[in-house]
Amino acid sequence: MTDDRITELLGLDRVAVIGCSSTPGKDAHEIPRYLLDQGYDVLPVNPYAEEIFGKQAHDSLAEIANPIDLVTVFRPGDEVPDIVDTVLTRRDQRGQDDPEGLWLQLGITNQPAITRARDAGMTAVQDHCMKIEHQWALGSISCSSNRCSRRLRADSRGSCDSRQSGYTRPWNSHPAQRATRL
Repeated sequence: MTDDRITELLGLDRVAVIGCSSTPGKDAHEIPRYLLDQGYDVLPVNPYAEEIFGKQAHDSLAEIANPIDLVTVFRPGDEVPDIVDTVLTRRDQRGQDDPEGLWLQLGITNQPAITRARDAGMTAVQDHCMKIEHQWALGSISCSSNRCSRRLRADSRGSCDSRQSGYTRPWNSHPAQRATRL
């Protein structure tokens, strides 16, 4: 995993959130809400909701008519291969930049599916929280009360000075070196 992949994905604007929740307090609600508050165009995908954040909730990725830059996933890892199939079909039908990237949220992994997405030319990451990575990119992680930050695992390859959150960086990098989104 490189900072460049994360930075590239954080620079995308229109984000389809598969598994977006209408229930406040859940990560699948709070993280997309944070992204929306930061200026991202969040497109909720949840077949069981009519509306989330005052926006239409789509039943599926295929239902979204507008172009999508990034797909972020809040579904179990065993569902990711089917999601990647849907994403790659969309790219075949709409062009190789719709969507450009795939982001599996913290705790969600499926290496064969990620490899397939990357082999198809997508920028793809797994097991990272988009909210935390965005805060790192801004150089101002302040999520000591953020539930997802407490679930991050320590990694011996590098850490950051931010002790209030308990978050250990999963690779060697300092937030000041990260690109910012204003």
